[in-house]
Amino acid sequence: MKWLSKFSDKTFDEVRFVLDSELVAKQLAGLFKIKNENLRSLYFSVKEEEEKIPLRISFAAVPRNKNRLADLLVNMTLDENS
Repeated sequence: MKWLSKFSDKTFDEVRFVLDSELVAKQLAGLFKIKNENLRSLYFSVKEEEEKIPLRISFAAVPRNKNRLADLLVNMTLDENS
């Protein structure tokens, strides 16, 4: 997210992060609570970076059935490295 600070010249005014986890997208959007202390720490780090960026930021999730290729590629990479 730090690279977004380079765009303070208003090249665009909104950024949407599309994640493969609906849970994480909703947590980052403030819709779900974060119970895990480690994840809560990461959440606050993300929010701290967001405050430095003069853009509207939103989070969304790709439905699992539309993300099969990404899942396949990640699993292949994980298998290669294990």
